[in-house]
Amino acid sequence: MSYVSCVFSEPLSIEAKAALAYWSAWSTLTIQYPRADLSRVPEHWQIFGARVSALTGSPRLAVNPPNAVLNYLYSVLEAEAHLAAAELGLDPGLGMLHRDTPNRDSLACDLMEPIRPLVDAYLVCDLILLCTASPGVNHSKSRSPISTGIVSVPAWQAS
Repeated sequence: MSYVSCVFSEPLSIEAKAALAYWSAWSTLTIQYPRADLSRVPEHWQIFGARVSALTGSPRLAVNPPNAVLNYLYSVLEAEAHLAAAELGLDPGLGMLHRDTPNRDSLACDLMEPIRPLVDAYLVCDLILLCTASPGVNHSKSRSPISTGIVSVPAWQAS
C-alpha cells in the first residue's frame, strides 16, 4: 500500500461511517402527501427509506420520490460545480478526494461536498416537511433554515 493510500484510507473510512449514520437518521423521516392522494401513494413512498437503491446497491436509480429528487438536485449541483471549475480554468475531472473514474468529474464532486448540506436542508425543510407532493405551493414563503437565515448561504453563492 502506498503512502498516499494510507493517508487517505482512514479519513475515507471515517467519512463512510459518518455517511451511514447520517442516512440512517433520515430513513424514518415521514413524507407528507395531501390527504386526498394518500390512498394512491405506495407505503414505501411514505418514509424517506434507505439512501441505497434496491435496484443498484447505490443511490443511483432511486426507488422513491425523495431520493429521486435528491439525486436530481445533486446532479444539478454537480453540473454547477463542473461549470465553476471549468470557468476557473481547472479540469473538472482531476479531483483530489474522489477517485478518478470514467464518466465522473472528480473535482466537481470534490467541490460539491461543502454545498451538499444546503441541498439536503432544502429537500427536507422546503419540500418534505412543508409541502411534499402538493401542487401549487408557493416555496418563496417557506420557513426553511435557508429562507429564514438559520443556515446562511455563502456570499459568493448568493450573488
